[in-house]
Amino acid sequence: MLDAEGGRRRATPNPEPTTPVLRRLGSGLGKDVLNLLASQVVSLTASMLLTLLTASVLGPEGRGVFALVIGSANLIAQAVSISLHVGAANAYRAGDGAAVSAQARLTAALAAGVLLIGVPVSLALPDGGGLGRVEGILMSVLAALAMLQTYTTRTIQGVGLAAEYRRLTMVNALLGLGLGLAGAYATHSPVPVLVGWAVASAVTSLAAVPTLRRLSGHRDATIPARQVVADAGAAHLGTLGQQLLIRADIPILGAFAPLSQVGLYSVASPVANLVVVFAETASLATFGFGRGDNTPQARAERHRRILRGYLYAAIPAGLLVIAGGVWILPLLLPAFSDTALLIALLVPGTVVQGIARIGLSSLIAQSRQRASLVVGIGSAVLSIAYFPAIIAAGAVGAAIASSVIYAAQAVLVSVVLARPPRDPGVADG
Repeated sequence: MLDAEGGRRRATPNPEPTTPVLRRLGSGLGKDVLNLLASQVVSLTASMLLTLLTASVLGPEGRGVFALVIGSANLIAQAVSISLHVGAANAYRAGDGAAVSAQARLTAALAAGVLLIGVPVSLALPDGGGLGRVEGILMSVLAALAMLQTYTTRTIQGVGLAAEYRRLTMVNALLGLGLGLAGAYATHSPVPVLVGWAVASAVTSLAAVPTLRRLSGHRDATIPARQVVADAGAAHLGTLGQQLLIRADIPILGAFAPLSQVGLYSVASPVANLVVVFAETASLATFGFGRGDNTPQARAERHRRILRGYLYAAIPAGLLVIAGGVWILPLLLPAFSDTALLIALLVPGTVVQGIARIGLSSLIAQSRQRASLVVGIGSAVLSIAYFPAIIAAGAVGAAIASSVIYAAQAVLVSVVLARPPRDPGVADG
């Protein structure tokens, strides 16, 4: 692993986490994992507060508009971004910091393309019905900003700067929460909440620029730009299917169900996803530090430790989330009482999903491009199951399909991960 100045960091023992759960989750990763965990806790806490408070102000339909715009923007950003942060982080680790700035420029160009296409299309939308010109333009702007934010923050995390990643994540979460709540309570409309979200994303990206410039100054080697993009593209094909599973449910639900159902589902989903804090932390740790394990045996052992720690934490957390959805959420949001069933249906899939996320990060960290591609194609195919389930049963169908799909994906990732690369000593790209 490389530090911010580009030097190779020596292996030094980190203090052991003090609680059994954190000891299991850390598994020798120590302070870096705690930084990642802190960033995820703050982000999810802010997101949960924004979800609950905006739902109480906007109601099911207004919340549905907000969720549909955000969900669609994130899906567009993920599809177009080509995961250039993976190529930049890998190139930096290989000694070419200049790739960080080069891939940043390419990301900015792709984001500009989203705006050039999305804004004119949005202007052709009719007003009314919850989704009109303003919401369409905001969707395009949010997609472009999400691409920039993902590149800047995930590149920083990918080179091992977990503390800086935590700082940026906290800035984004707290600023988005403050601006979003102010807009919701002032106007009772989802539009100012979306604007606040966009401002937070832009500020976070700008705050990351000094660190990216410092990383760009490190150059001990030159990696061809085509190779950097190819590395990112291979990882993108692997993760795109995963992102379709995570993000496609709300846009598909919005296409076939009333906005009020989208609003109910958009509250149930983030509540169920409170368990994701453990999966995301373990996944980021696997990607951020997995390349330090230079033998198949060391990689397999690290994966087992991280997975075991994740399950120790996620299963009890999932049970607590279901209990909270049944007994607490109806007291806080009476208009959203139907979400209790959705949460109970979503949580099993959310827990199982972590197994797939950790495994996929392990494949990416090892540059196992063919294996990642198999997972990506399989995950994309699995996401098709959302369509018949949502058409048949609306939000309940989406929740059932989500858990079934994640279980199937976890099996797929486990099978692919168990197969060694063609040459066990090298990546299979």
